[in-house]
Formats: sequence, structure tokens, C-alpha cells
Amino acid sequence: MLEQTIVPIQKIEIINCIKNYSFAEKPREKAYQLTKIGASLLIPLTLENNFIAVVGLHRNCDFYHWQKQEIAITKMVVEQIKLAISQAQAYQQVRALAQREALINRITNAIRCSLDPQLIFIAITQELGKGLKVDGCALSLWRKEDKFVQCVGLYNQVQGHINPLPQSVVPIALNPVLKQLIKTQKPVVLEDMNNYPEMTQFDLPLQKSSQALLIVPLIVDGAIIGSISLRQTTHPRSWLSTEIELAQTLASQAAIAVQQSRLYQKTRQQAQQLEKVNRR
Repeated sequence: MLEQTIVPIQKIEIINCIKNYSFAEKPREKAYQLTKIGASLLIPLTLENNFIAVVGLHRNCDFYHWQKQEIAITKMVVEQIKLAISQAQAYQQVRALAQREALINRITNAIRCSLDPQLIFIAITQELGKGLKVDGCALSLWRKEDKFVQCVGLYNQVQGHINPLPQSVVPIALNPVLKQLIKTQKPVVLEDMNNYPEMTQFDLPLQKSSQALLIVPLIVDGAIIGSISLRQTTHPRSWLSTEIELAQTLASQAAIAVQQSRLYQKTRQQAQQLEKVNRR
């Protein structure tokens, strides 16, 4: 009930007598009556001009005159709270950045240390899936002229890496999410699939349907060669800009891995053909 006495405010409210105060919200007025609060000192807590909370002091009496010293001390406390929140947010940002860099480095090292594309795709989906704590992460190779996508890496939060890999059954031409990806070549961000009924036919090689979906393209020379799909199956999810940027960065790494793998295979085939010619 006490929390109902607090509403978002832009400036300090000094209420010496509730009986003389005009309430704009009926639930708030009722809360004051039930809690028998007679006077309040309310100070908004904002960070970068964004409202966060209200620090409120209450008195159970018919009238109370808030002293200047009380107001000044409360303001000081609010400033200390703001400083603590800012420091905590800065720490979380630095920590998240460090985790992101570590994740990118692990993927980069996996690409450098192996020419086996399958091992690289497994590393990308596992690291990204675990790093962003999603229910599923899939890496698929495809071009817009293909009929189906080819799943080459799949991570499931419960099962981990999945093998053998299931394959797509919905043609690319009938897949609304991939059609949008082809059109924009930008991430498709769906935070609550219930709000996008036209996207529910999206086919991802996981058993459960999505509640939230993030899909980013793999692009080489201006053309899409695949995609990375992240999904939540249990609840909607607000995808952070940092998460989208991380997925895009790893999609770029995956595109490099695909190019390297194809170049390696081509070079190997040429070497084998040359060896056959020399034997004749």
C-alpha cells in the first residue's frame, strides 16, 4: 500500500498537511488515507534526465513542517544514491564489454586455429548462445536463389550442441523473416512474436516455437550467404543494442570463416587435380 503513495514527479514535493493537498490520482489519495500519512517529503531520483525513482519521507501526523536541514540532508542522500547507481551501471557496462571482447576473441581464435568449418560453426553457435543466454542459436548457410537454408551449426540451451543437424522444411521464398532479411540486409528484431502473427511461419531447426527472435545476416560482397538466428522459447525478450551488435560482429566472423573454408576447399581441389595431372 505504501508504494501507491509514490508517483513519478519532476520536482521536489513538500507536503506539510495532506488534508490541504489536492490529489490527481484517486488510488494515491486512498493509499494516504489507509496508511494515515499526514505529511510527506518526496524527492525525484533522475539519471541523465531520466526518471528512475522517488525517495519519500512520511510522517503519521496531521501536520508537519519539513525543516530546511531535513530537506538538505535528504537531497544529499539522493545524490549519493544517484552516484552509487551510476557507478554500478558503469561497472556493469565495463563488465559486459569485457565479456563481449572475450567472446569475440574465443571465436576469432577458433577461426584461426581450425580450417574445419564445422568446428568453427559449432564454436560460434555455442559461444554466442551461451554468451547471450538464449534458448537456441542456429547458423545457416543460404543464398536468396536457394530453395532451403542449410543448418550448419545449432545450439540448444538444454541439449548443448545438436548433431545430426535438422534441416529446413519451409522454402526461403515462403519464409517471411528471411524475405525481410533479403530485402533490408539488416537484423530482424522481434521481441514478442505474439505481436507479429505474419512471422510465425519462420522455420528454425529447433523443436519449440519462438517467443522472441533475433536474426542477423552473413554478408559477403554485398550478398547474403547465410544467417545467425537467436531465439527465446519461454518468454518475450527485449533485445539490447549491444546484443544485436555482438550478433552482427560474430556474423561477420562467420562470413570470414565461410570464405576461408571455401577458399581452402578450392585450393585443395586444385592441388589434387594438379597432382593427378603430374602423375600422368
